[in-house]
Amino acid sequence: MKPYLSDQEIKSLENLLKKRRGDMWEWGSGGSTIYFSKFCNEYYSIEHKSNWHKAINNIKPKNVKCFLVPNDIPQAEKDDGTKEEFASYIKFINNFKGKIF
Repeated sequence: MKPYLSDQEIKSLENLLKKRRGDMWEWGSGGSTIYFSKFCNEYYSIEHKSNWHKAINNIKPKNVKCFLVPNDIPQAEKDDGTKEEFASYIKFINNFKGKIF
């Protein structure tokens, strides 16, 4: 899986992560989760789509922790929505007490 980013963006993030070698958080798992996790100690991903969360959990490296945080307002699992629909998803990172990058 390749991140949904330009080659230049991928290279820039790679270089930054290689220098830091810390932990990383992301909203929405996928190609970036699989690709960039190899440059991190721990990689945390927040996903709101249950089917996609399950698919990523089946292929993720061991250092990836993928959290399922469904929409607050029941609806079809879609990519876009209001702040109210995704409030828990947006704020989930506030539960993490460690270093965030």
